[in-house]
Amino acid sequence: MKRRSFFWLALMALVLALAGPISQIRAAEVSYKITNQDVTAEITAEGNVKFTQKWVFDASFMNGALLKVDTGGFELGAYKVGVENGDKLEEFTEDKLDSKRPKTFHIQSNRDVKTFKAYYPVSNKKVTFVAEYTLNHIVTNYADTAEFNRKLIGEGVDFKTDVTAKVILPPGQITDKDSFKAWAHGGTGSGTVELGQENGRSVVILKSNGTPANRFVEVHTIFPTSLTPHNTNVVNQNMKEEIESKEAAQAEADRKAYESQKYATSAVQWGAMILMSLLPFHLWRKYFKLRRELNPNPVQLPIHNYNLPSHTAPAVVTSAVFRSSGEPNPDDFSATVADLARKGYLELEEERRENRGIFSNSSMTARVTKLTDEVADYSLQGHERAVLTFLFPDDETSVTLE
Repeated sequence: MKRRSFFWLALMALVLALAGPISQIRAAEVSYKITNQDVTAEITAEGNVKFTQKWVFDASFMNGALLKVDTGGFELGAYKVGVENGDKLEEFTEDKLDSKRPKTFHIQSNRDVKTFKAYYPVSNKKVTFVAEYTLNHIVTNYADTAEFNRKLIGEGVDFKTDVTAKVILPPGQITDKDSFKAWAHGGTGSGTVELGQENGRSVVILKSNGTPANRFVEVHTIFPTSLTPHNTNVVNQNMKEEIESKEAAQAEADRKAYESQKYATSAVQWGAMILMSLLPFHLWRKYFKLRRELNPNPVQLPIHNYNLPSHTAPAVVTSAVFRSSGEPNPDDFSATVADLARKGYLELEEERRENRGIFSNSSMTARVTKLTDEVADYSLQGHERAVLTFLFPDDETSVTLE
């Protein structure tokens, strides 16, 4: 008996022990969204570009993040991965064995796409993941201009985000303003791109708030080759005019596409408003059409009057309301006699009342006397004249009823 009790206690303890971790696992479901993306591309005199890419996660719970970088076929140089801690980078350790320990990262390669698997458990807070990496020889030096053309934001983010991108040119003065230009593609289609100066260096600043999910953001800029004198990626060909011509055509195509989309959206919105305004009228017509089909010969009921009819004889009301046949009976006769007395045509006087027994109805003898016509204030109806004629056939003025 004791062994059996011990067995059941042990079984219950095991169930409770397993239930705890299961409930914790269910409670720790991954939930997050990416709200912002920030990219800085710093070009060196060698034509290499050092990228600092940031993703702002608003997480209820997550164990880490997958940070995807499309190298575009260029050589991947030095890299770092971590999280932003104030103004500094809290750097993670690269783990080639992918042990999934916190504050480590592992790289996966799929052709040109590098995925940094960063392990950093987070609960109910915002955290900024950072990837710093270099792509070598990404700038091309042509005979008449240097070109940097790059999708700074790829298409691997499944959330609508606010994007800020910055391209920092190498140190050096740009005397000819026509030699420094920039264009942007993708994003919301209505973002801004500006040329400026920061800390004595020329910069391109792009902003695209509300960038749709999985939408790229591309920056294309040209600048003097004097800023990248040590670049080994050289093409001995004039390309500045061709680049400007292609971008002008692309800008016009983008503008037309944006306008068409805007007009199409407006047309859809106006169409929806018109349909919504016509919907009540359509439903009203539909209702009455179905009503006519379901009830082709409607019965027109009289308007109900909640007041009692004036001077309506009791016999008429009883026959019309309480009797489906409408045929009068002795009760209607008695009611008419009593109503004629009320109107002043007759006088009722009890003469004798007789009790016949417990199981028999009692009887009463009443004298009915005809009064003069001048006493009456109401005109007689047909059934009332018939009752008076029945009671007083030969100008009699009094009769006894039992």
